[in-house]
Amino acid sequence: MKQSERAFRSFPSAPSSPGSFAGIPYYVRIARGSALAMRESEFVQAARAAGAPTWWILARHVLPNALSPLVWRRLWTSAL
Repeated sequence: MKQSERAFRSFPSAPSSPGSFAGIPYYVRIARGSALAMRESEFVQAARAAGAPTWWILARHVLPNALSPLVWRRLWTSAL
């Protein structure tokens, strides 16, 4: 087997239907809403007041709290 054939086989297969991407805007909307809500929370404002850089606030405060509704929604829709 040639190297190019092995490389091709290592890639995951494409989705079976284009409809599998139809739910992506829904999850993006949930993530954006959660991130905007976190932006106004007290712990983010306290981190800003303490002088934390923006990337730190995003990585440590906003991202983990914005992902939890996505995980919950994905598990909920998978169960149904």
